[in-house]
Amino acid sequence: MTASIIPENLEFSWPAPLYPYDPKKAKQLLAEAGFPNGFDAGTITVDLTNASFAEAVTSYFGAIGIRSAIRPMERGAFFKEYQDKRRSRSSRA
Repeated sequence: MTASIIPENLEFSWPAPLYPYDPKKAKQLLAEAGFPNGFDAGTITVDLTNASFAEAVTSYFGAIGIRSAIRPMERGAFFKEYQDKRRSRSSRA
């Protein structure tokens, strides 16, 4: 795991400290923000390339009470849906 997108073997790279995995602290912060029982984040739509990454994120969210579902889509369909949403938003403005 890394906390930076800069490769460690790059000259003058700074080894950024890792963020700690602390579900207890995350639940506490959610409660302080007014969500003591978590909340429903809806559906996360991803292309198939990122589905495993989204699965991990959804699992971490679930551990602290943020409920979400993953909707993996083929890349072409994913971008088509994204494009259609952008068009419908711009027509409302």
